[in-house]
Amino acid sequence: MKPATVAAVSLALCVYLAPRGEGQNRSGKSTNKPTTQNDAPGPSAIPVPYYIENQLVNAETQHREREPSPWYKSPEWMLVIFGGITFSIIGWQSFETHRAATASQNAANAALLNAKALIISERPWLLVSIQESKTSPDEWIVQARNAGRTPAEIKEGHCVCNKHPVLFTGPSDALSDPFWLPMQNLIVNKDSFAIRTIAPEAQITQNDRNGFSPAPSLFVYGWVSYWDTFTDRAAPGAEPAITSWIFRYDSSDKKFHRVAGAYTKNT
Repeated sequence: MKPATVAAVSLALCVYLAPRGEGQNRSGKSTNKPTTQNDAPGPSAIPVPYYIENQLVNAETQHREREPSPWYKSPEWMLVIFGGITFSIIGWQSFETHRAATASQNAANAALLNAKALIISERPWLLVSIQESKTSPDEWIVQARNAGRTPAEIKEGHCVCNKHPVLFTGPSDALSDPFWLPMQNLIVNKDSFAIRTIAPEAQITQNDRNGFSPAPSLFVYGWVSYWDTFTDRAAPGAEPAITSWIFRYDSSDKKFHRVAGAYTKNT
């Protein structure tokens, strides 16, 4: 039985068992006593003063000066006490209900965080690198590899090879140089595909090497977007993952180096 129900039953019993007033007891006695001619109502009595030890005493005044009954014998106080108990029980029940609801919400939040952590640990991750060609020493190959645990589905990709100042950290405008997507629809774990082949020495001039050119450094940069296999793509806010990169060619050592900055990211 709920605490509120127990409190209501207790309050009803208290009201039912509370002591009645003296007027109710006298009226009960008169109903049980048979009515006779001697019990017929007569003229109302008039209080008459009398003398006790040479002092005049008025019966009506003496009756009014009687002390009131103690407060704890009043039935109203019983109602106040049980009302306070009922209020306390209801307040305790409300507190327990709120605490249970809070615990349920915390458990739901923890389950959601665990689900997100599991998705992140199992999702695909496309990492882009640039490697020197094994067949052509003067060529470099930009390639992407799936380092995640689940397959990736390529959506779109762009890759640009151009010369910029040495402190270039990424394009300010949107790229529009798409590369050929791989033949397979899904890139599985540890699988890779080529994005673009670069011949840097063929694009570097003597002025670039001497520092006379306003844009002496060769950069390769771009981005690729892809989906995992368990995201609801029709859900509000659903977006594909993006990997972007920048590599700078150093003509002194004839190698590409990764450029750090806000443009380079993996989402």
